Amino acid sequence: MSLLVSKIDKKWKMPIETVNEKDLFVAARYGNLVTLNAYLSTGGRLDFQDPDTLMTPIHIAAKNGQIEFINIAIKAESFFVNTEDRHHRTAFDVARDYGYRDIMKMLYDYAWDDADPIMSYARLKRIIPRNCKPNP
Repeated sequence: MSLLVSKIDKKWKMPIETVNEKDLFVAARYGNLVTLNAYLSTGGRLDFQDPDTLMTPIHIAAKNGQIEFINIAIKAESFFVNTEDRHHRTAFDVARDYGYRDIMKMLYDYAWDDADPIMSYARLKRIIPRNCKPNP
């Protein structure tokens, strides 16, 4: 599906050309991929932080289990994975706190993709708690 700038996002009732950074926080929370794709198509990055919490849209998506949102952001290479919020947590830490194992693995692989795959897997098995639930 190709996105046109003049197309209206039916779910959010706003023209895609008006997507700004504030809209990305809402899109991350609810998994609105149309808004994300529109923003990324303009060359936007997802490194910006909320002034109060210092969370990025990736933190919000990790908190709410929005695996597709994070997957698209990873493919676009549009964020720095080690950005911390005001509690010094990365998006990986947020996903761990909320028990989203699949998101943890995606962020881990994105952060350390140059590492030896066997060692990466071994490290990953040690840092993911057994009580994490899989994404729905």
